[in-house]
Amino acid sequence: IKILHEPSEFYSTLVEKCKSAKKRITLASLYLGTQKLEADLV
Repeated sequence: IKILHEPSEFYSTLVEKCKSAKKRITLASLYLGTQKLEADLV
């Protein structure tokens, strides 16, 4: 378990793990947003 203290740390960890996935992944969210970071993630 790793404690993430900042939203930016959460985002960078999420992107890193998505890029390194060896199989298909599914993400679910109640709200994704419309800014650049959210668009880059999708």
